[in-house]
Amino acid sequence: MAKKRLIALLIALNIILVGVVLVQQCHLAGRTTMSAGALLRPADARTASVFAADPSENPIVAAANLVSPAVVAVGGKISRVTYYVDPFFEGFFWPYFARPAEQRIEVPFLGSGILIDGEGHLVTNVHVVERVVDPFVTLNDGRRVAAQLLDKDNRVDVALLKADLKKPPFATMGDSDSL
Repeated sequence: MAKKRLIALLIALNIILVGVVLVQQCHLAGRTTMSAGALLRPADARTASVFAADPSENPIVAAANLVSPAVVAVGGKISRVTYYVDPFFEGFFWPYFARPAEQRIEVPFLGSGILIDGEGHLVTNVHVVERVVDPFVTLNDGRRVAAQLLDKDNRVDVALLKADLKKPPFATMGDSDSL
C-alpha cells in the first residue's frame, strides 16, 4: 500500500516539475494580458477608415452592397461511382467469390459565381463545375435557372457559364489599366 502511494506521489511530482519547466521554457511566467482597449484600437490611420462607426460609411460594406446582387449560387449534381461488397461475402468468401458491385450515385454540390454581364454570363471556378450534371444558378432573390458550361481554363481554375436569364443584375468590372 505504501509503495502505491509513493509511486502516485512521484508521478504527481513529475507532472508538476514538467509543468514548471514548460512555463519557464515558453516564457509564460510573468506575462501580462492585453487590455480590451488595446485590442480594439486601430493600428494606424489607414486601417482606421475601414472600421467606421456607422456601417453605411464602411467601404467594405459599400462594396459588398454594390456587388451582392450579382453573386449567385452555382449548383447541380456530380455523378460518382462507388463500390460495395455484400456483407455475406465478407470474411471467408471475399477473396474467392465476391467482386465489388458498382453503384452510381448523384451527389449534390454547391459553389458560387458572379454575373459579369446583362446576358447571363457568369464566372466561377473550374473545380465547382468540372464534373457537373445539369448545372443551375440561384440568384439572390431566390430564382433558380438552368445554366450551361461555355468554357473553362484548368490552369487558372476559371470557368465561364451562361445562365438562362433576362436582364440579370451583374457586377460592373473595373479597368485594370487604370490601376
